[in-house]
Amino acid sequence: MSSYSLWFVPDSAVLSYYRDIIVKLSNKFQSAAFLPHVTLLGNIEGQPLETILEKTAHLADKLKPLRLEIDGIGYEDFFFRSLYFRVRLTGALLAANQLAQECFYLEDPAPYMPHLSLLYSNLPASEKRGLIPSLARDPQGYFIPENISLWETRGDISKWHLVKEFPL
Repeated sequence: MSSYSLWFVPDSAVLSYYRDIIVKLSNKFQSAAFLPHVTLLGNIEGQPLETILEKTAHLADKLKPLRLEIDGIGYEDFFFRSLYFRVRLTGALLAANQLAQECFYLEDPAPYMPHLSLLYSNLPASEKRGLIPSLARDPQGYFIPENISLWETRGDISKWHLVKEFPL
């Protein structure tokens, strides 16, 4: 069974900045590299791809471009949130997440915690803390995604792939 996610990918003005950090860290720690993104909604399963495409198009039509603001650096003892830039949870971003959940009839029991991952790993917390001083904050401090990107995200990270982009 496939699993899909909706991502906000940074605009071209800052994409290479985030990509460079991710590649540097993934090389240093022999971890998978991935496209910089903020997940709007993940774990979309059990629906035909055509339905997912239709719902994503409908969602993109309802959303306006959002300003996603970087709000510090965080880390957790969780592989997919190992080390990341926090993204400020604005009212508009929370509303976008809630609308996405409604469109796909999904309800995430965990509160939405937007972030832009920099490293997927199981590094000890002490090592992650040691990396933080070397991470320069994005000089712009925010980005405005131009699309919702639908990604198939089942299985190994190297097999994740873009299905389609939907302009906002």
